[in-house]
Parts: sequence; C-alpha cells; structure tokens
Amino acid sequence: MIQPSEITWRNGLIIPIGLAWLAIAHPQRLPGWVLGLGAGLTVAGLAMRLWSAGCLIKNDKLSTGGPYRFLRDPMYFGSMLCVTGLLTAAGNFGLLAAFHVVFHLFVMPRKQRQAAAVRRRLRRLRGFREQSRAAADSV
Repeated sequence: MIQPSEITWRNGLIIPIGLAWLAIAHPQRLPGWVLGLGAGLTVAGLAMRLWSAGCLIKNDKLSTGGPYRFLRDPMYFGSMLCVTGLLTAAGNFGLLAAFHVVFHLFVMPRKQRQAAAVRRRLRRLRGFREQSRAAADSV
C-alpha cells in the first residue's frame, strides 16, 4: 500500500501538468484515435508507477514482486509511458522524439548509477547475488 509520505511533489505534479498540457495542445486537430492512444499510454504509465511504488521495499531488500518480476525499473518505464502518452495526445511528435533522445542520453545513465548504488547497499544482504541475477534475467 502506498503511504502518503511516499508520494513526492514530482509525482503529485504529473496529473496537473498533463491536464494543462492537453488544454494548450489543441488535441481537437488530431484524429480521435491519437488522443485516445495518448490518454491510454498516460493512464498505463500512471498505473505502472502506482503499482511499482506499492511493491517497492526501499533500502532493505531487492524488490522482486509485482512489476519488478517483469522489469528492472518499472518506475522509469511508467514515467516514460506517461510522458510519451502526453506528447502523443498533444500531437507533438517532434518533441516526443526529442524526449526519447534526452531520456536515453541522460535518464538511463542516472538509472545505471542508481542501480550501482543499490547494489552497494544490498551487498550486505545474504543471497543478494542470486536475487539480482533473477531480477536481471527478467529484463
């Protein structure tokens, strides 16, 4: 279960920013299926982030349940889906391409640094190597 203390200001801003973005994006110029696709991706991304946060066990144990069974970093994947959905619904495909370039150039290296920090913290736990191999194999 997600505790109120686990909801950060960044997560709390996703929905208002998304609604403001859609208000100025002129989605009425797009075919309805594009807006629907974007909305679906955004909702899927938010659902992934909520599911991931609910299954995360911070700083104690390597999370291997819930979406962590299937993805190494479902929170990042959920964030990427949210932004992809918002930009798709807005019909701004140039910005969508730029977002993915920036995401893979800057966010992915940060994710790798965080993974290294988690590995250092969790080395002290018995069986970490087996757990990390199982999680890495699921990617």
